[in-house]
This record gives sequence, C-alpha cells and structure tokens, in this order.
Amino acid sequence: MAGSSIDNPTKSALQDALTKCKSSLYTVAAFSFFINLLSFAVPLYLLQIYDRVIPSRSEQTLIVLTVIALTAIFAYAGLEALRGFMLAKVGNWVDRRVGADVFRATVVRAKKRSQSPSQRGIRYLHAVRDFVGGPNIVPLFDIPWTPLFIIALWIMHPLLGGLAIFGAVLLLAIGAVNEWATHGVVNESQDASSRSADLTAASARNADVIEAMGMRETIAKRWSKEFGTAADAENAVARRAILMSAITQFTRMTLQIVMLGLAASLILMNQLSAGAIIASMLLFRRATSPMERGISSWKAVVNAREGKQKLEDYLSRIPDVPKTPPIFDARKGLKLRGVTYFIPGRDKGLLRGLNLDVHPGDAVGIMGPTAAGKSTLARIIIGNLAPSSGKVTFAGVDVAHPDRTLLGPHIGYLPQSVELFDGTIRENIARMTKGDLDSVIEAARLVGIHSMISEMPNRYDTEIGDGGSILSGGQRQRVGLARAVYETPKLVVLDEPDASLDVDGRKAIQRTIRKLKEKGSMVVLISHDPSTIESVDRLYELRNGRLDLVKPEVKDEPVSEVANDSKLRVVEGKSNG
Repeated sequence: MAGSSIDNPTKSALQDALTKCKSSLYTVAAFSFFINLLSFAVPLYLLQIYDRVIPSRSEQTLIVLTVIALTAIFAYAGLEALRGFMLAKVGNWVDRRVGADVFRATVVRAKKRSQSPSQRGIRYLHAVRDFVGGPNIVPLFDIPWTPLFIIALWIMHPLLGGLAIFGAVLLLAIGAVNEWATHGVVNESQDASSRSADLTAASARNADVIEAMGMRETIAKRWSKEFGTAADAENAVARRAILMSAITQFTRMTLQIVMLGLAASLILMNQLSAGAIIASMLLFRRATSPMERGISSWKAVVNAREGKQKLEDYLSRIPDVPKTPPIFDARKGLKLRGVTYFIPGRDKGLLRGLNLDVHPGDAVGIMGPTAAGKSTLARIIIGNLAPSSGKVTFAGVDVAHPDRTLLGPHIGYLPQSVELFDGTIRENIARMTKGDLDSVIEAARLVGIHSMISEMPNRYDTEIGDGGSILSGGQRQRVGLARAVYETPKLVVLDEPDASLDVDGRKAIQRTIRKLKEKGSMVVLISHDPSTIESVDRLYELRNGRLDLVKPEVKDEPVSEVANDSKLRVVEGKSNG
C-alpha cells in the first residue's frame, strides 16, 4: 500500500488508495454474505419451534435446535465485529494514505492563491474516510444479499415472495426520490459550512486587529450571516431527512402488517404452518432493513460522493514530478526572460516583458510604488507563482519545476508577512527540521540574533508558541531572515525585510547581504529603505509593469553586454534585458 501516486499522472492518490482497498472490501463483502446467511438462524429456529418442538414436545430437539441457533448467533456477532474492525482499519488507512497528499494540495492551492487557505480538503477527506470506514457503507454490502431472503419467502409461499419483491422495489424508489430531493441542498449545506469555518479560522488569526480596531461586532455580524446560511441549509437537509425517514418507517411498518396479515390468511387456508407467521416477518425485515438503513444514512453517502469529487479536484493541483531530475548548475545564476503577469479580470498586465540577469555574488535591489507588483515578482522569482508568459530559470532549472525538494534547499525567501511555526527557534531556523546546530548558529550569527537567542531561557530550544507568539514583530522578522539564509542558499529573495526592524536590525540586513555576496549567493532585495538599498550592486525601479535600471553596477572590470543593454533600454524607456 505504500508509495506515492503522484508518480503516475493518470491516477490520483485517492484513486490509488481506493483501488488498493478493493481486496479488503471484497473480504468485507464475503463476510457480509456469511453474516446474511447466519441471520437465517432466528427465523428458522422459530419455525422449527412451532412446527417440530411444540407438536412433539421433545426437549431433546429443543436443546439441539437452541445450541445450533446460539452457535450461529455467536458466529454472526463475531463476523459483524470483524467486518466493523476491517472497515475501520480501511478508513484509517485511506486517511493516512491520502492525508499527506491532501495537505500538499492545500499548500499548493494557498501558494497559487487561487483560493483562500482552507481546511476544506481535510473535511472532504474525512467525509470519504467516515463513509468507507464507518457503518454507513454496510447497507451497500447487505443489499446484494436481499434476494436470499426474498427467495426464502418465495419458498415458503409465492405470495410472500411477491410481497417482499414489491416492498424492496418500493423502498428503492423512496431512496431514489431521497437522492433527487437532497442532492442540491446537501451540496449547499457543505459549501455554507465550509465558508463559516473558514471565516472562523480567519477571525482567530486576526484577533488582535479585530479587538484593537473595534471590528468584533462587524465581523460577528458577517460570521452570523454565514453561520445562519449554513444553519438554514443544515436545517433544510435535516427536515428532508426527517421526512424521508418518516415515509420510510411508515412504508416498512405498513408492509410488515400486510406481510403478517397475508401470512395469517395463508395459515387460515392451511397453506402455511403456524410458525411461518413470525418467520416471514423476520425474513421480510431482514430483506428490507439494508434499504431502510441506506435511506437513513443517505446524507453520508452524498457527502462521501461529493467529497470524493472535490478531493479529485484538490489532488489534481499536485504537479507530476519528472522521474529524471534536471541538471542543477548554480553558476548559471538567475534569469528572467519576457516575464509577463496578468491579474485575472484586468486587461493591462501587472508585469510586462521583464528581463533580468543575476549572477552568483550579485545583489540586486527592486523598488517601486505600492501595488507596482514587487511582491508578485518576488513570488514569480522563487517559483510560487507562474507567469502568464515568459520564463524564470535558476541554476539552469525552471523555477516552476514541480520537485520543490530539488530547488527548495537552494532558495531562501523572506516574505513581507513572516509566518513562524509552533516549535523551537532551532526548528524554525532549520526549516522545521532538527537541523545541524552549528549551521543554525551560523545563520543566527549571520543575521545578528545569536546574542538575543542566547539570552532566552532554553536558548535555541526555546518554544516560540503558535506563530512565534512569544516573539516581537522585529524578532519574528529576524528569525524568518535566519531561516531564509540557513545553510547559505544560492538564491535569497527578501521582500521588505526591514519593515519591522529598528536601526540595528537594518544594519544587520546590510551585513547579511554583504556576507551572502562574499559566499557567492545571489540576493534579490525589495525595499524602500535607502540605507538597506545601499547594499545592492544594481537597483531597479518597477513602475507601470517595467523594470528600469536606477543604479547601474560599478565594478573594476568592463561592463557586461547585459549591463550595457540594460542602460540602453532605460534610455529608451523600456524594460531592461
């Protein structure tokens, strides 16, 4: 069962998991056959009691029949338990097998920002898991054996068998009506519940802003609206479920009364024995019970079906990883060629035909007005956002390469909003691994926070809380910077790294950039601070979708052709090449 399905572009992790579960589900189906076969024990026992024991008054026959019936019931209960255990194990395996892929897909969706970060994928997975590994799937295994009980009733008398067939068809029709009546409202309920949960999570993340700026009541009203929509949808589902359950129970009980009345009439006409009246009722209940339980659990069936469809969409976001890794050559540097990016819904490109070359040991600065696209460009450079056209390569490899384990260790990134993880300072700097302590200390020294960490209670093993809650904004910024430069990656992209820093912090960034350059790293710095920008070799301004060279590179050696071309294009008012 091990292995990742993302190596197979034709099959998702969910499809792979469900395919590998087939052998277990076939075993459950075999158990279901014997469970249904053993359920004949009680009807046959009663039939024999009335037809053999009572007329003969034979205690020995009664004892033998009782022992046989109890043995069958014991086997029935044991198989029921084994079936339940096996289904629970299958559900747990599906959860574990697919869970990691759903998490990866959730990260990919959040990275591309096609939708807000959400736990919907995990909720869809739980819907599938709960169905596959829970009692709601059992009727599907029992319904195929319904003909066994109908045949038994037919053998007792064709009229009883005919009534059983009519009852089974009627209950199946009720199930079809239930599917038609609840399909749309269940989907609406799921979507509304997901929106409400997402808003709750977003409000919790922004609790400080909400409280400080008096937004609590406004957010509460919005949440109440979403929650009310979800509650109304849930109520609609519940009402329809209650109605269908009442109709099903009425139909089943009516059919049972008709079955008893028909059996009694046949007894009066001497076409059945006295024991057949109870046996026929038990057999009929066993024949129709799976369909009744299937209707009662139909919401879980719909949730699982919708969850499977939406999970397939989630998992399709994970790109296929080529089996042959590309050749990585850091000497080739960073190259942007014709990079254009359009924001959906806008005719004018945010970025238009950008060209840029950054060589090992270079530090390039980018400045520009608000909303010029600087952060978007940073995300394109590190491969988190695909350009509408054009290409970005780092070390000769397309940054959009799906195997992030190949490029990730060679890239350092500090976003505007620094997010840390619940764990120790050491783990956060080492990118959530234990990491080599010497490398962690080296990164901390590089950004000037070693002394700060040394004063903490447990030094590098200090727990920082959820999101780094025990740290100040500036401390979080510098821990994030240390994470970005951990093990001296070949490319470091810093997006407004000085936003939360004091004078000492800005000086630390300047020192960090100089040391990175000395070690041959490439640095792309986005900043408005003049002192920070002084550390770069070339400075560009991003305005109206174009990169203009503001501060050309000054070196002892002759200016390269790329630099000459850059100056020429600036004079012409175009993007540098």
